[in-house]
Amino acid sequence: MKRSIAAFALALFAACSTVPAPKTTPQPPRLSNVLLPVTAATKTIAEPRIRVGMLSDQTAVTFPRVDGGYYLITDKGSWILRRGFTDAAPLSDTTLHYAVQASALSDQPSAEAFTQKMRSETGQRVDAIFDPAAGVYRILVGDFLDTHSAQPLRDQLVARGYGKDMLIVRRPTNQPFERRHRIVDDEGQPYTLDGESLLILPVTAETITIDAKPYRTAARAFINGRGLLNIINELNMEDYLRGVVPAEMGSRIYDEIEALKAQAIAARTYAVRNLGQFRAEGYDICPGPACQAYKGFSSEEPLSDQAVRESAGLIITYNGKPIDALYTATCGGETSDVGTMFPGRSEPYLKRARCVEMEM
Repeated sequence: MKRSIAAFALALFAACSTVPAPKTTPQPPRLSNVLLPVTAATKTIAEPRIRVGMLSDQTAVTFPRVDGGYYLITDKGSWILRRGFTDAAPLSDTTLHYAVQASALSDQPSAEAFTQKMRSETGQRVDAIFDPAAGVYRILVGDFLDTHSAQPLRDQLVARGYGKDMLIVRRPTNQPFERRHRIVDDEGQPYTLDGESLLILPVTAETITIDAKPYRTAARAFINGRGLLNIINELNMEDYLRGVVPAEMGSRIYDEIEALKAQAIAARTYAVRNLGQFRAEGYDICPGPACQAYKGFSSEEPLSDQAVRESAGLIITYNGKPIDALYTATCGGETSDVGTMFPGRSEPYLKRARCVEMEM
């Protein structure tokens, strides 16, 4: 009986002394691979670098998920994102308008006087738009919905002697917008990065996909004056030439290394001479025949790579400055003076010459 009482008392004491389990609040799952700030990117682009404008006026651009992810770099800081993502433009429904750029002037009084003159002579809308990147006032004449409609005005201004190199350009938008990148990653997480320009640099990959094609090094999303995105391939100059030489003079057709070196030097000279040509749009040079052909990583060939490597850094100069290294895909037996194709020009190094083939 005493044993039973003792056992019961011991069990009762144990029950009364049990500490209740602490209550826990469920924590939300920790998100992996989200956008995180970094002190600095461990990967850089070798100098000298060049920016090639690949796509213009995009409402959005998507970069797929890749091993290692991407560095996202603005003038405000650097981040790393190990997911794919989409960058949306500030304005997605803007209507493009065009004008003739009649001049680019460095001082405000001259720009204002020329603007008034154009208004009185043409009866068109004329604006002096300051471009801080170039430090000039761009005089835009007319307001058209497409380039075809702007062409007659350009022809009239050329006939009046205002210059033969006038461009038809896109007008800045009248809609207000913030220069801000609205990013959504491939798991739906949104972010906002302030700044006009966003550099997208793969952490480990050597190429980046732009318009479904691989290009070396990095991309840049630039918010243009119309509130849309220009997508740019940013890379080292020599790597850029690896995608130019085979596009302009493929080694599968012209397999002579010295000829390919000559093409590499001409292409490098043209690029150096024209750096900043499209500064207002965020890039240096375009990838088509209006500048020089560039097809990126997928076009590279071993022999043209060798030509670029063995001529590295070489350019052609005249009076200490890079020449305007114009060249053509076909010769027809003899070239022409530059003035034949571009009236008013007379550079002494762009004179008529017989093609080499005629001497062979």
